[in-house]
Amino acid sequence: MENYLKNNQSYIYNAILKYGHSNFSLTIIEYCEPEKCLERENYYLSYLEENNKYNIAKKSSAPMSGRKHYDETKKQISDAMTGFKHSDETKKIISDAQKGKTLAFGVMKLKNKSRMLL
Repeated sequence: MENYLKNNQSYIYNAILKYGHSNFSLTIIEYCEPEKCLERENYYLSYLEENNKYNIAKKSSAPMSGRKHYDETKKQISDAMTGFKHSDETKKIISDAQKGKTLAFGVMKLKNKSRMLL
């Protein structure tokens, strides 16, 4: 496992290697109903904002908000997905889940940065 940690770029993994596993703990700070989890996580993210060194997400509902993948990461994702196809069963599940839904109205950014109303 230590080899995996050494090859990972995560702040928390690097800190565990540097300071030792025994210097970290996992504590449940609050129990809540499932529908309140994101709200409460956002509360703690904002409450601990200045001391938050390890959580790279700024909001629980959109962990990539305001962040971009490196070009190398984009290529790795693309390579991993090349040739990938959903099974017929998965396609049916996706189709059934979308039936009866309508497209939401909104604004879509196009590659040339112009906007189009949906």
